Amino acid sequence: MLRFLLLSSVVLICFIAPSIAIGNSHNPKRIMPTEVMKKMDAGENILFLDTRTSRDWTASKVKIADAFRVGSNEDLNQILRKTPVGRLIVTYCS
Repeated sequence: MLRFLLLSSVVLICFIAPSIAIGNSHNPKRIMPTEVMKKMDAGENILFLDTRTSRDWTASKVKIADAFRVGSNEDLNQILRKTPVGRLIVTYCS
């Protein structure tokens, strides 16, 4: 329940990147926090990308554990190079 509340409060906008070729996707799919929770409960390995600005990220008391902070395109490219193709990627901001 706590995970659901945490995700619901932090995840305002969620997108799925179907593969590492995120740059080729101009219409990412939306996913609701409840759907993310179902996938997590089923054991799916989800990569969370926190795309908040540095100021918003620093000021926030709520952060998803193990989420990668993306502060620039360079950060994003590094993360994606290390991410297996087909892994579910969820980006969020607030």
